[in-house]
Amino acid sequence: MTAEEIAFDPNGQITHTSWYSHLHYAAFCPGCAFMRSVQTTLADPFEIEVEYRDPTCLIQRILLYKRIADDPDLNWAVHRIVDPLAMKTPPSP
Repeated sequence: MTAEEIAFDPNGQITHTSWYSHLHYAAFCPGCAFMRSVQTTLADPFEIEVEYRDPTCLIQRILLYKRIADDPDLNWAVHRIVDPLAMKTPPSP
């Protein structure tokens, strides 16, 4: 986990936050929302960096979880950042 309580802009856009504004739009994949009983002590929104590695490939993603409070059918949203290295690159001046 690399970040907790990331302040979203008033419209809920993660690309407009200071934490993610340096990322190009292409760094993001479409997100999804679901109804799950996620139990965590992390303060949402939070990131989880995941990696799949085998002898033929390496897949890295950052999953950004945000609780949905006002929908009876969905209670979590997940945004995906497909280029975790972009998060480690400092923003251009």
